[in-house]
Amino acid sequence: MSLLLVLGAAPAWACGPFFESPIYVHSTHPDRPFESFAAGHLGVLQGTFQPMYLAYAWRVMMAVPATGEEQRSAVEAWARWHEDVPGGAEKESARWLAARAEVLPSTPPATAPLLFLEENYNRIPYIHGDAFLRAEKTLRVLVTEWKQHPALVAEWVRNQDAVFSAGSVLEELAPALDGGLSASVQARRRAEHAYQRASADFYGRRFAEAAKGFRQISQDSGSPYRVLAAYLVARVQVRQALLERPEDWRSLPEAPPEFMARLTEAEQVMAQVLATPGLREVHPATLRLRNLVRAQLQPDALTCELMGRAAQPRTGSALGVELIDLNQGLKRVLDDDKKSSQPLCSGLTGPAKDLAEWLAVSYVPPLLADSQREPRARRNYALAVARWEKTRQLPWLVTALQYARVDSPGLREVLEAAARVPVKSPATMTLVYRSAHLLRELGDVAAARARLATVPLEVSREGVSSDNLLRDERFALARDWDEAILHALRSAAGMEGNGFSDALATPLAERSQVLDWGAVRALNPRLTARRMSELAEKTSLPPAIRHQLRWTAFTRAVVVEDHETFLAVAKVLEKSEPVAHAGLSAVLRHTSREERLFEAQLLLMDSLGATPELEAEEDGVRDAGLSSEDAETYVREMLTYGKIGWCVSKTESPTTALSFLSEEEAKAAREEWSKVVAADNSMSYLGRAALAWAQAHPKDPRSPVALYRVVRASKKSCAERTSEARDAFRLLHRRYGKSDLAKKSKYYH
Repeated sequence: MSLLLVLGAAPAWACGPFFESPIYVHSTHPDRPFESFAAGHLGVLQGTFQPMYLAYAWRVMMAVPATGEEQRSAVEAWARWHEDVPGGAEKESARWLAARAEVLPSTPPATAPLLFLEENYNRIPYIHGDAFLRAEKTLRVLVTEWKQHPALVAEWVRNQDAVFSAGSVLEELAPALDGGLSASVQARRRAEHAYQRASADFYGRRFAEAAKGFRQISQDSGSPYRVLAAYLVARVQVRQALLERPEDWRSLPEAPPEFMARLTEAEQVMAQVLATPGLREVHPATLRLRNLVRAQLQPDALTCELMGRAAQPRTGSALGVELIDLNQGLKRVLDDDKKSSQPLCSGLTGPAKDLAEWLAVSYVPPLLADSQREPRARRNYALAVARWEKTRQLPWLVTALQYARVDSPGLREVLEAAARVPVKSPATMTLVYRSAHLLRELGDVAAARARLATVPLEVSREGVSSDNLLRDERFALARDWDEAILHALRSAAGMEGNGFSDALATPLAERSQVLDWGAVRALNPRLTARRMSELAEKTSLPPAIRHQLRWTAFTRAVVVEDHETFLAVAKVLEKSEPVAHAGLSAVLRHTSREERLFEAQLLLMDSLGATPELEAEEDGVRDAGLSSEDAETYVREMLTYGKIGWCVSKTESPTTALSFLSEEEAKAAREEWSKVVAADNSMSYLGRAALAWAQAHPKDPRSPVALYRVVRASKKSCAERTSEARDAFRLLHRRYGKSDLAKKSKYYH
């Protein structure tokens, strides 16, 4: 068990509401399922990964083998660390209760097992899974061995219920049940009772009694728990130390003396256990518990010891929890400016030294000041290149590329070395991603495309974060609109906001695709309404993206008064949008340009999610074209959770250049974009349209409708208390004051 899992606090979350937000690139850990990473499929490594993942990646790149047992151990530890699985013993407890129900089906336990303690808004795992599994196994053994004595089994079960209900007092053994029992059965009965009593004292916080009981059992050669009890003596001392710390222990300048004394005593007990060959059965558990103690008594020494074990093969089932413990120790050092400037574990040799040096250079602390990032990157690039040239170890080549800049000395040689790494290498995806990015920045577009081609889409797709990062480069290097829009798509890698775990339960094949923020910034100033409408007909795109493209093309065409395009798109939308069918039909029914444009604007006043620019992520696919019967509900929801209409378009130049555009198309797109920017936000643009129409056509029944829709939208528009909203409100009430629409509009915003 790791130092976090022995008595780690599970977060207690405050009351909501919680707003979940998709994650498109995990920056601190690899993609799920973690089994893929554990099997050596590293994806695109990032220096911001937790140190334990970087350490495991180093093992993979250095060809340190990981057995199936070690991989499972790592995956289970990572899943618990991220709280992808319950932090307590729910599953093991259920197994125990199921076995118990088979024996005493009509007599359930009076009290459910105590899995957690609730203290200071934390849930602390209290009874661990191994205890339930051991109880289940023992029960099945006793049912067989005591087949002729069901009363003994029932007595044992009742006492075990007491053990698991916060260590209640056990009932004494009934002397009457000894009658007719063989000496061996009587001895087993008493041994079981002694173990249950000590366990009840342990869970009931009667620590002195528990330690005494387990110590006596460890000296009883006839007890089946003799070996286990030797380890449990130390476990009692550790739990007592942890639970009896003062409530304000985190704020104390140093650990309380009583706490340190108990841990020191526990370490002495564990040293005796580890020195006894006959107790080899509990050595793994003892070593794990000792890590917890040494994390308090000798944290630096423990970190260095774990570094050595992490660099070696044949760690066994301890690998997972030792990686967690190593992670804790490394972050304590590497996240601290003063400590990280000192050599990490300077006394190590061999592979352990190599790993320590690589982690110290490769890991990027999460709170690193912006002013330190560039100098640190250049310094670490030089270190990594020097180590690569000396050792030819693959991890150093990866780190060199991670820190490389276009003006880094020797960059061409580093890129050439990366290109020589076999495609099947676990580092390939990282090397390809960084190489393509640097080559593109150097202006060598052909070489960048060639590097990306070595990792086809079907290869990268399983690792969502890696795929999204590679799509960034593929989008920037697109050769035509088909490639650009395809590589602008992203799938979510995770979800944050409602708990510690950022796992996404939706299977990868069922996750929706959305447009990327960076891609949208590049696309909006370069896409004409006509081009958007053409892309919307690409059957290779997801239906939701095609729907978004159509509505955005329609809205853009209306705003820039591209009549040909908005009529063409309206014909397509009329067949596929039942909610907006009436408004679209009205657009198509008229023959005059003025009437058609106003009908289109009137429709946009009701299509509260429409926008003339593509929006990224879920906002774009959710809001596109929301209209008519949904409008009132949409307004109510947006009052709490969002905005209505579109905001002022951004005019800054995008960073990604789409080199395939012809000058003619680029010029047309710039002219359109300037019109979108000049139109301002939806409140202003549609407000002006409604006012102009109502002034010119006071008796048109559509005039009060247009004014009302503008006033309604002002409740949550990007611009509050605009002159357009004010004037629309005044005109609606002055000219159409007796209408139902005016009565519904008591305020403007």
